[in-house]
Amino acid sequence: MTLTLFSAGYAAAAFILFHILPRRIRIPFLCAASLLYVYVLDRTAFIFLIVTIPVFYLTGRAVTSLKEHGADKKAKTAAAVCIAFSLLILAALKFLPFFAGMRAEGTTDPLITKLFVPLGFSFYLFQAVSYLAEMVRGSIGQPRFMEFVLYLSWFPKFISGPIEKPDAFIGQLREISAAGHKQETYYTEALFGILYGVFLKIVIADRFGMYADTIFESPQAFSSAWILLGILMYTLQIYCDFAGYSAAAVGFSLLFGIRLSENFRTPYLSSNINDFWRRWHISLSTWLRDYLYIPLGGNRKGTARRILNTMIVFIVCGLWHGAGAGFLIWGILHGVYSALDYLIRTCPAKWLQFLRNGIAGRILTFIAVSFAWIFFRCGTLQGSSQLLYYLFTAGPRWHSFPYEMEALGINQVEYSVMAGLVLLLLACDIPAFIKDRSFPQLLSKAPLTVKCLAVYLLLTGLIILGIYGTAYTGGRLIYMQF
Repeated sequence: MTLTLFSAGYAAAAFILFHILPRRIRIPFLCAASLLYVYVLDRTAFIFLIVTIPVFYLTGRAVTSLKEHGADKKAKTAAAVCIAFSLLILAALKFLPFFAGMRAEGTTDPLITKLFVPLGFSFYLFQAVSYLAEMVRGSIGQPRFMEFVLYLSWFPKFISGPIEKPDAFIGQLREISAAGHKQETYYTEALFGILYGVFLKIVIADRFGMYADTIFESPQAFSSAWILLGILMYTLQIYCDFAGYSAAAVGFSLLFGIRLSENFRTPYLSSNINDFWRRWHISLSTWLRDYLYIPLGGNRKGTARRILNTMIVFIVCGLWHGAGAGFLIWGILHGVYSALDYLIRTCPAKWLQFLRNGIAGRILTFIAVSFAWIFFRCGTLQGSSQLLYYLFTAGPRWHSFPYEMEALGINQVEYSVMAGLVLLLLACDIPAFIKDRSFPQLLSKAPLTVKCLAVYLLLTGLIILGIYGTAYTGGRLIYMQF
């Protein structure tokens, strides 16, 4: 769901009705509420959703029937055909507009490389693929139709995930209809998940995003020092934008007794790149591991095959994000990072281990990830090359630093606020990293005085430091386009 007042009001109304209605009709109600939300949000997305649901559900029933009659090979074929056809549609939506635009215009302008995938399609399609794969494996039973509808359309996670596995999600739906289930145990964590997620998005991500956008769009107007700061701003923006959305999605879902999977675990504190991918967009990296890396052979066929499989996974991950060359380079870079990390980890020279452990490992990982974000943010080879050219040739120009800061619209107060927000983010992430819990979970277990203080500070921060205005579009999330 988008992080807007409309979405918050919609979730509040659904929450009230959910607890008024009898338990036996809660699932049908949530299905109707989710479908209505998607319809209001985007008609095209709604059409794609209502077509996808029966196609995959009926294929799932066919798989079940074929397996019951001992026709396992036919069951696999039916699932494979459905999955392949759907992924081809996804690929066409992502890539055909890109190539058609290039042929028509003879350019790689960013306006042409924008994606044309309906909202949420990439995310719930991967869930549908997961459902069929698990049906073929026999690890889940045939869900009820309403349960499957809600699995694909659940409105708090519809736009940008997380990508849920069917057994975990559908199992919870059966619990919330049970007479003994109590959603009240989730309310405190839900409150902090929503407040903290919205704070990350509106106060931190959107603030840094304003300045990062200006620098990335006109790197020739800035010194190397400010271009480097722009890269770091985007590094923080994409984390707080997506992690903020994910935390809020978890929070809103908890109001209804549904716990979504955690999508971020303080990724910028990772000591190596493999650790980073265990903490960044966890649901996507888990999906790629389970349904691409392991079927390719994983790490069972030697070092060379392991590295090849890793490269394939990250190239697919890059192309999943977009058709531009920048996304492909971003995926290749992470594949190379992962291969180097594996080679260092298995190297007999133990002294090299400092490169992937401790403070040195964390610094190197953060630098490597931030560098790769350049290609991700620009999307095109031309844009990435231009920014890198000015980064390494413009020079720091310290004498012009304050004038460029003024040109960006940053005064001393704003500069101090931004520095304070970075420190605040660290103050939230470090305890979460140490305790291996999300920050909202930590707050929900804190003493009452700490909880009250946290609510006060988050609300005050949102009111005073939030980015608002007539031109502000708070509902826009970076991962909406994927």
